[in-house]
Amino acid sequence: MLSLSLSAGAALLAFIGMWIGGSSVLAIIVALILLDAAVGVGHSTNQARVFRIDPTKRARLNSVYMFSYFVGGAIGSVLGVAAYSAFGWSGVCAVGVVLAIVMGGVIWLNRAKFH
Repeated sequence: MLSLSLSAGAALLAFIGMWIGGSSVLAIIVALILLDAAVGVGHSTNQARVFRIDPTKRARLNSVYMFSYFVGGAIGSVLGVAAYSAFGWSGVCAVGVVLAIVMGGVIWLNRAKFH
């Protein structure tokens, strides 16, 4: 659970950093590195958790997990594009902040399952 909580927190910090940094290339680079680390930690933690469900069905479980992962990415992309067209860069960052908070809330609400 700690790695997922850190992942949600790092994603939140990254989007806040991109929002505050706005036009600073350095701020955006640092925030993107932090966001990439957050996504990587969350992805590997979730994949390990999925593989523990039934080790004999790894291929099927991985297919379902990766399908869900890409659908989530597509939804996030659509939300980001819609936010950018309506509110510009601040809208994109706001969507990222909201999604990171939602991710943290889901982790917190399901904390008993993560032990």
